[in-house]
Amino acid sequence: MLEAARVSQASLPVIDIGGLSSSKLSDRESVGARLRAACLHNGFFYISNHGVAEALVADVFSEAAAFFDLAPEQKAEVEKSRSKANRGYEPLQGQTLEPGAPPDLKEGYYVGPEHVADDPRVIAGMFNHGANQWPAARPRFKPVMEDYLAVMLDLSARMMAGVALSLDLPEDYFASYCTDAMAVATGRRRRAAGMGSGVRRLDPCRTRTRNLRGQFGRHDRPLDQRQIPLDAASCP
Repeated sequence: MLEAARVSQASLPVIDIGGLSSSKLSDRESVGARLRAACLHNGFFYISNHGVAEALVADVFSEAAAFFDLAPEQKAEVEKSRSKANRGYEPLQGQTLEPGAPPDLKEGYYVGPEHVADDPRVIAGMFNHGANQWPAARPRFKPVMEDYLAVMLDLSARMMAGVALSLDLPEDYFASYCTDAMAVATGRRRRAAGMGSGVRRLDPCRTRTRNLRGQFGRHDRPLDQRQIPLDAASCP
């Protein structure tokens, strides 16, 4: 019988992925080997030297916190129910993942790549394709989140190249899945007993084929903003 082992957060490896941007194949392969080892032996890992500017991370947290602190009626102006593209604000208790379970004690905000109204995918009603909603009360929210999404998509593509190398596959094996990807950046403010409501740390940036996803959210433990956790479940 298999049993899950408890692993402390401090024991998770921190992988410097700067080599994925190197012109030397050996540097990129070295990162791939470390990704493979972490996936096989730890299941989870952090990445550093990822190129996500600390100033951008700070702006994301600042704008997310400011938005979630708006009055309920202001947030309701961009509620996700108003969007055909699953974009915008998700209110507290607005999501229940399992039938019969209590609703989640979190607020959320969903953004993704912009698609114009005459895009064939929008006309066809494809899920998660369409225009974003942006809060009028926070004019900086849009440019900050768009910059963040672009940076995270680039990071996701680099990580997928590293994952390919970790599997002894051609480096561009997953490249076609990282172009015109169905991507969503999800901002969340979680609320639970004994926890405040501030947005304090960058939540997992998870890379999945055809579904590249970056998240920023609130948890009860601060995290060095120079390190981003990734889970091995994202590796094919």
